[in-house]
Amino acid sequence: TGSQSFTEAGGLPAAARVADVAVRGKAAIVLAMPERVFVSADGARSFEAVKLGPIGAHRAAVARDGALVVTGHRGNVVW
Repeated sequence: TGSQSFTEAGGLPAAARVADVAVRGKAAIVLAMPERVFVSADGARSFEAVKLGPIGAHRAAVARDGALVVTGHRGNVVW
């Protein structure tokens, strides 16, 4: 596989290790490791950290109804 370069987005720490990303229109959710979640509503130009309890997050996705979801071993969080 190849690699890609990305422009740094505001609000994401430089040391963030991105594990998964989900995008719907101008909304985006980033799952970083260790377990941290960031959301964007402006086309991923800037992100805001979301406070979550530990849910064992392992996936960011777009649900069938269009909601952004972080899936975890102990539950899911929907935006």
